[in-house]
Parts: sequence; structure tokens; C-alpha cells
Amino acid sequence: MTIPFHRQVAWVNRHVANGILGPIVWFLPTFGRIRHVGRRTGKPYEAPIMAFRSHDRRGLTFALTYGADAEWVKNVLAAGELEFDSRWTGPVRLVEPRLVHDPHRRDVPWLVRRALGLISVDDFLETTIDPDPGDPPTADPRRSS
Repeated sequence: MTIPFHRQVAWVNRHVANGILGPIVWFLPTFGRIRHVGRRTGKPYEAPIMAFRSHDRRGLTFALTYGADAEWVKNVLAAGELEFDSRWTGPVRLVEPRLVHDPHRRDVPWLVRRALGLISVDDFLETTIDPDPGDPPTADPRRSS
């Protein structure tokens, strides 16, 4: 399995770039934030990331630029879920995460497909948007009975 970006680049991204990207992800197309929980620690994590809507519009796909062995990917697979929030999706709960190896990069736009090809990214995490993220409130909390 190829790891497109070296682990040292991941460290720099986690400790430097994420702090820079964090405040501006809301203004970048396809960018948002993932939230997941550490599989051993239970600690919550958050990171900026690009996501792409699936062809059937029922899920999101993430390019695994650090490979399928990245800690966040292991955390999400162990938990079976994650949250994604962006200006174009709003907050969504994602379930049924699954690894997909696709050297043709079919689920990403053509320009991104070309860029990912240049850095040899062939692995993706596909998810399904939870159709029932929770029970809606039964009453308007502003009204008193």
C-alpha cells in the first residue's frame, strides 16, 4: 500500500496547517471539518478536510492522502461513524465508513482526480449520510406548556 504523503508531512499538517486552515475552511469549496473519537482514548478530534458528494448524493467520499493507515481513518472505522460539517452540507452524521481502492478516482471531480493522480492517491473513505441522525424535538423549546 502506497502512502502518498510522508508521515512527517502529516505531523506538520496536524500541528501547523490545520491551525491555519481551521478558520477558513468555511470559505473553501468542498472543505469542511470532520469530528471523530479516538479508538483507544475516547478523546474527540477535529480536522479540516475535503469531502466529495457521492454520485447518488447519499454519502461523502474522502481522499486518503495519508493512506488507509492514518489514525483518523482507523478511528472512524472502529467507531463506525463520524461527523462532517461545512457550509455546503451543514452538520451531518456519516455512517457505514468503508475503504475503497479506486485507481480511476471516479468519485471525485476531474480536476481533483488529476491532482490526486499526480500524488498517487488511490484510496478513499466512503461514507453514507445518516438518514435519521436523531429524533427531532417533540416541541418547540421556546414555548411553555
